Amino acid sequence: YETKPYRGARLFAEYEWVGPIGSAQYRIPTVTARSAAGLPVILDPQVHTLNQLVGAYSTPTGNLTVRVGRQELLLNDGRFVSQSLWRQHHQTFNAVTATVRPRPGVTAFYAYLRDMHRVVGGAASDGRVPMNSHLANVVYTRSGIAAVTAYAYLLDNRDRRLPAGLTPFFNSTKTFGTRVEGPLRLNDSWSVPYTVEFARQTDHAGNPYRVGVNYGLVRLGAAYRGVNVEGVEYWVSAWKRAPDANPKAPSLRFSLQKKEAQ
Repeated sequence: YETKPYRGARLFAEYEWVGPIGSAQYRIPTVTARSAAGLPVILDPQVHTLNQLVGAYSTPTGNLTVRVGRQELLLNDGRFVSQSLWRQHHQTFNAVTATVRPRPGVTAFYAYLRDMHRVVGGAASDGRVPMNSHLANVVYTRSGIAAVTAYAYLLDNRDRRLPAGLTPFFNSTKTFGTRVEGPLRLNDSWSVPYTVEFARQTDHAGNPYRVGVNYGLVRLGAAYRGVNVEGVEYWVSAWKRAPDANPKAPSLRFSLQKKEAQ
């Protein structure tokens, strides 16, 4: 539920209930009541919770929007920061975000994350992760040509309820990257959907593990009146979280999809 704006302010609330239809023949290892051995692991907990509660304010011109509270976040295509849309119980963050539009075609975004509420639910031992994280990106858009995004995501996880031998910062990383995406319009019928992205991720905030990974994405296709044919290629270099970590091999896939004309 979202209220109507009043002098630029509004309130959004989302209540969520997730439960099985029939018997719950699965387990979640970090939820004591659902950790019985011999069942398949499905990380969709039974929950009923106020999943989002956000207060927002926008200036009369719409050039600045600030959001405060428990909220979902989806940045770029969701690879580095997202609400995990494929799960029944979405991931949310206790956060303060600001979106600034200083001029047409330019958007800047910043977020400070204090807590992460994971998809395994509040009853799980790892369901809530304290954070001290900073996210930022700037997007420049030329309609019909490209949208260029430069981003920096500094994730500082501070979960102190970890198994013996692990530090509270073992999953902290920083990621810097650039993303360029279309579509490039050729005429009223034809366009070229494309994406080119490169990012570098390393360890951050006292992470005792060596993390070093290059991420690249290239997507190129053709679109005719809303029907897209795309080939997707991506590759990942060596991911070093342990001495025996191995590089991940490149992969290639193709897709045919119908999209609304833009």
